[in-house]
Amino acid sequence: MKRILAALMLLVLCGCTKGAVSGENAENAEIFMVNVGKADAIIVRADEDYYLIDAATEEMWPRVMAAMKDMNITRLKGVFATHTDKDHVGGLEMLAKSDIQIDAWYASKYFIDVKEEKHPAVKAAKIRNEEVVFLGAGDNVDGIFEVIAPVRKMEDKDDNNSLVMILRTKSGSAFFAGDMEYAEEKTILDKNLKSDVLKVGNHADDDTTSQQLIDKVDAKIALISTSSYEKIETPDPALVQRLENKGMQIFYTEHSNAGIRVTMDKNGIRAEYADWKNAKPLPEGIFISAIDPIDDTIVIENRSDADVDLSGFYLYSSKGKEILFLENGCMLKAGGRITVGTNSTQNTKADVVWDDKNVINDTKADTITLCDPYGRAVCALTANE
Repeated sequence: MKRILAALMLLVLCGCTKGAVSGENAENAEIFMVNVGKADAIIVRADEDYYLIDAATEEMWPRVMAAMKDMNITRLKGVFATHTDKDHVGGLEMLAKSDIQIDAWYASKYFIDVKEEKHPAVKAAKIRNEEVVFLGAGDNVDGIFEVIAPVRKMEDKDDNNSLVMILRTKSGSAFFAGDMEYAEEKTILDKNLKSDVLKVGNHADDDTTSQQLIDKVDAKIALISTSSYEKIETPDPALVQRLENKGMQIFYTEHSNAGIRVTMDKNGIRAEYADWKNAKPLPEGIFISAIDPIDDTIVIENRSDADVDLSGFYLYSSKGKEILFLENGCMLKAGGRITVGTNSTQNTKADVVWDDKNVINDTKADTITLCDPYGRAVCALTANE
């Protein structure tokens, strides 16, 4: 009962209603699909409002945050979690802890892998004492997002409970498939799916985006978010061939530094590979010179003759997948070094404390990488190699 009352209240506050979406509520739009490896994070601008569809993995979240900073985004009118897989919701908790204003949280009304109170979107919203609106076929958000699926609950995997939406504006439309596979596709093939842009489902794996769906959407541009390094089977050659046979322009996040930008305005619809607008060149002479897995410490050296500002840079542990953001004002002097310790460190005086325990795996190979605020690797070192 509490969920129903909360959802009804949020429907009023957040503009989620039933019925068709005309697209009259937005003149222009921009879609920015961030390069987050084999994961999803899509920033949508409709006129002056911004939305986020999925939040990548936890380790790739800094790239999403960098994209929002690059676009000067301080407020999201809506955050959508298409389903509960970690490569779509891993960054939600860090988003909730950020200073980005969030007007509303949305998620698919069906999910099978977690209880409602453990749903990543619910847990993230709770950090801000906020609620999640659960969406299904027939809903729409703010007069621009038409919810196509889920139509019914699928018990095989949560990919097939994906929140599937069409963005409709006066200048164009885009179909967002989440990780929808063939089983969920069959539930929507009787609907009007015509769109100018197709966000291909499930990282272009071999279990998604059938010929029937391609024909129904009938798009001119296809967007694929994946990493063939992380999963060599993606994108699936047969799927790519189906898209090419349809005459679509195909864009891949892994072919870009920052991501793919699609613009819809009076001049038409166009896509391009994007680079970071405000990124500075990577600093030279910065090295992780030592890792002590037992005392849980990391030493970073500056072997150059210039001071380097590490504000906003972060350390990432490949084994534990932990992240430490270096605070503003973290300056590494020329010829100097800083020692990063954790709550497990006992024998070393740390300059920076990673507020966690046992960050570095002391038995298996664990690579520590220093990245700039845009997720670009500066240096790395592996312990227990």
